[in-house]
Amino acid sequence: MSSINHYAELELLKKLAEAEADVSDNKVGPIEDTIDALRKELLSRDYSDV
Repeated sequence: MSSINHYAELELLKKLAEAEADVSDNKVGPIEDTIDALRKELLSRDYSDV
């Protein structure tokens, strides 16, 4: 395996481990909640000066 591939694999494994830790620590939620919050924020903005 080339050193670039090895580095990329290690980075991917690190990101996956971080993501698993976020799930375990309840730092993530359903995407629907995020989309709903973004929609609510955008709908509440005043776009009259655009």
